[in-house]
Amino acid sequence: MNEPDPPISDNAAGAEPHVVSSGRDAPGRDAPDRRAAGMRAAGTGGAVTGATPAVAPYGEWVSPISARDAALAGGSVGSPAFVGDDVWWLELVPEEAGRMSVRRRAQGGVEDILPAPWNARSRVHEYGGGSWVAVDGDLVFVEFSDQRLYRMPVGGEPRPLTPADGGFRFGGLTLHRGADGIDHVLAVRETHHGDGPSELSRDIVLVPLDGSAADDSERIVSVVAGSWFLAQPAYSPDGSRLAWIAWDHPNMPWDGTELRVGDVDAAGGVTWWRRVLGGPAESVMQPAWSADGELYAVSDRTGWWNLYRVPIGEGAAGAGPIAAVGPSAAADSDAVADSDAAAGLYCAAPSGEPIAVTALEQDLGGPMWTLSNGSYLVASDGSILAVATRGTDRLLRIDPGRPSAGSGSDAPAAPGASITELATPFAAISLCGERDGTVLVVAGSAAAATGIRLLKHDDGTEDRDADERDADERGADADRADSSRREANRSGDIPSEGFRAEDIRVQGGRLPDAGYLPDAELMAFQGPERDVHAIVYRPKNRDFVAPAGERPPFLALVHGGPTSLARPQLDLAIAYWTSRGIGVVDVNYGGSTGYGREYRERLRGQWGVVDVEDTIAAALGLADAGVADPERLLIRGGSAGGWTVLSALTGSDAFAAGTSYFGVAELTEFAKETHDFESRYLDSLIGPLPEASALYESRAPLNNVASLATPVLLLQGLDDPIVPPSQAHRFIEALASKGIPHAYKFYEGESHGFRRVETKVDSLERELGFYGAVLGFTPPGVPHVELRRS
Repeated sequence: MNEPDPPISDNAAGAEPHVVSSGRDAPGRDAPDRRAAGMRAAGTGGAVTGATPAVAPYGEWVSPISARDAALAGGSVGSPAFVGDDVWWLELVPEEAGRMSVRRRAQGGVEDILPAPWNARSRVHEYGGGSWVAVDGDLVFVEFSDQRLYRMPVGGEPRPLTPADGGFRFGGLTLHRGADGIDHVLAVRETHHGDGPSELSRDIVLVPLDGSAADDSERIVSVVAGSWFLAQPAYSPDGSRLAWIAWDHPNMPWDGTELRVGDVDAAGGVTWWRRVLGGPAESVMQPAWSADGELYAVSDRTGWWNLYRVPIGEGAAGAGPIAAVGPSAAADSDAVADSDAAAGLYCAAPSGEPIAVTALEQDLGGPMWTLSNGSYLVASDGSILAVATRGTDRLLRIDPGRPSAGSGSDAPAAPGASITELATPFAAISLCGERDGTVLVVAGSAAAATGIRLLKHDDGTEDRDADERDADERGADADRADSSRREANRSGDIPSEGFRAEDIRVQGGRLPDAGYLPDAELMAFQGPERDVHAIVYRPKNRDFVAPAGERPPFLALVHGGPTSLARPQLDLAIAYWTSRGIGVVDVNYGGSTGYGREYRERLRGQWGVVDVEDTIAAALGLADAGVADPERLLIRGGSAGGWTVLSALTGSDAFAAGTSYFGVAELTEFAKETHDFESRYLDSLIGPLPEASALYESRAPLNNVASLATPVLLLQGLDDPIVPPSQAHRFIEALASKGIPHAYKFYEGESHGFRRVETKVDSLERELGFYGAVLGFTPPGVPHVELRRS
């Protein structure tokens, strides 16, 4: 279900958070007169650039950032890779119906390698990931419309590699060069046997690149199955072993997974496997091999995701291929063991304790929502590059061959390991590749828009061109704050060395003047029982100031997941609000990642409670600090964040209005209707059925509409398989039956997370107009939104 009073500090890259205490509980406050509070007469026009700022109420500032600007800037870039001398990447193109294109740099701009209308997007687990790979200069990709694999020479026509029938989906693509010299694509395959969300099976497969499987599915080699979910397969350098991640319902991958290693036969299939790390209460991810055959993986066995060297033990002879675990087998350990036995597969116990390469109180991993996570990689020189997260990210180089810095942990330490920080101005980093010391990343911060970048060692001897100097100036605030962030987040004494960035493709194109872009401040709010982390963006528009004494409305953003993380970012979808005089607080409520397992598990059994309390604590903390108008607090969220919005509105009167983007409204039917990947997510968030059926009913916002008096806006895609439109329909019917002011819009052709530019424009303007209608201000250039009561 994933998508303060002190002066703001220049800590866009993530310095030590400022702490604010709200000093009061959230629910039960008297309902204020929302429309009149703090407002002035409407109709103030825009100011002339360079002139004295005009005076206008918050919410009525004229902004150069349009909804279309924000929508086009939302054309996300990611999954880059070195291909020959080029870098190729995946890019969302909102103006082309939200398709995913594979692109590269060209003279004076970029060019499509994958032309319209082709759409490189996997539906494995519905969230996909790993939808393309380059093979000898050709592109191999998953086409969204039919989920087949295709191979396409640059400038040529795609030709299929997999059959049109069979119900197959593919994801997590990598190239496998077999010992026999024959190349295959290694992938996770999801086979749908019926219309039900869990009528499916999964296995890891090898797909031949010669097209022979396009009409013959028997040419696809089933490598291994044996669990309900599989991810991140990786062959050893000599091709004799395969490592992969496996888990079963009811776990999500951040709850408990296993790292398995198996011996491989001549066809590439696994004949025998051993669990070498992980279990039902230990989250393991991202196996990777060094050039000399050492196996590494990330585990949270100490409460933080850290890097381990994993002993793999000795193999044993086995017989027969493994059959997929499918709908006929229950997804529990006994059923998996039975399936393995039936296949003649020998499975052994773990072969020794893993050795901790790092023991930091930071996360060197994140939630495995897709099949393409990138938290570390083994570099060409044998060192390891890793991203460490504690609210914000930093980049580390780990050398397994030198004495270790102080680790602050009792876990076994890798003999001779050392850690160096590679200083960058970025707060969010995803590792995507390395070549001869140059690191390929997707990175951004509140001072630098998210983009694909090459990080190169900065020894101070190279001249940098004007563009790079300008980029350095834009990131100066982040650089200054970075030193204090390193000080606050370090565990042990970690030295630092500098890197400089070369932009390959920056999300959103050209940015408006910095006078319209908000600064970011990390803050920690002290609620009644626990700390709550958030990022605060105050209103900012160089052309306007508010009337004396007026405090701004503030919009609380609730991220999806809920197992996810908000980081400081330069995002026009945030600047759209702040440049109009509406502040934003992006809340990392209990249950968010990036703060260790204990913080992540605060939501266990408490969804609809802890997330709501923490979001309210952040909003009221800003109000009590004099930063926000307590009578004009707003809330919005998508997917799981939409659930929190509806739960907060039906359970308190802290907010004047709220917007739910494709949010969950009730639980009993949702558990039946949602897709397989998250069909047991509620076991940990609420409790298992039927034991927790009473909680499913009492927590559901749909069942608490009687206590709601706050206007609600619902925005929903009609093709959403994760949070079906029925969730919004049920809530709208309940609002109408109670005569509660509301508005809604359903979008044809949209799924879970809006992709089309026209949808993004309409939904953003509709949301702003909705807030204006509720709070009594007139947003310039935005259509008025009529509130319904029936």
